[in-house]
Amino acid sequence: MAKRRFIKNSAALLLVFFFGSCIGVSADITIRKNGSGFITLEYRISGELESLGKLDGNARWLPVPIGRADFERTVGRIPSMRIASFSTRRQGGDIVNKARLDFGNTGALLKFLDALGTGAGLVSENNGKLLALDFGGGEGAQDPLLAEFAAAAAASYSLELRFDAGAEGEVFLADRDGLKRGTESLPRGWVLQSGRKAVFSAPMGDLLTAAEPVRLRVRWAE
Repeated sequence: MAKRRFIKNSAALLLVFFFGSCIGVSADITIRKNGSGFITLEYRISGELESLGKLDGNARWLPVPIGRADFERTVGRIPSMRIASFSTRRQGGDIVNKARLDFGNTGALLKFLDALGTGAGLVSENNGKLLALDFGGGEGAQDPLLAEFAAAAAASYSLELRFDAGAEGEVFLADRDGLKRGTESLPRGWVLQSGRKAVFSAPMGDLLTAAEPVRLRVRWAE
């Protein structure tokens, strides 16, 4: 019984790990001074993954919203958030979903980001705001077999986040103590860009195979 349970749990981990690498995410997040704003999201989903999700019993493995109904269920649980627009198109072998989500306060934004597994938090500090997003890493990230699958599957998929809070923003990575890390050791393909629109970008496979969670921080003045 214990062996069968181990095999089942290992298979579940493999599915989640592999599927996560078959998805590209791009998000523009705009936060107004009163805390309201909007998110423009684009999910690029492998066509094979989208088809597999339609099979009985497979939908629960998919880690992100696949269609409008999925977005409606997610947003419907968050007060002060609504879907302003949604569209779907095919591009090559991928399904590309694009949505604009409006939110009335930063609490709604944090609930949405946290629902996507980012471990989101927002605090006030030194006459400004600090947005914290933690994602990636985990026990399965160190399994050589899973890492090999992820690297192969994620060749053309990435996570790109852009933040606009109406002021100059600083984006950086933090260590486990919350201290700012240097950028000299950033892996190839990673981007950290501060400015009026702060940008973070990294290959999806790197995020899934990270030894520890990626601790992204965005700071701006009020």
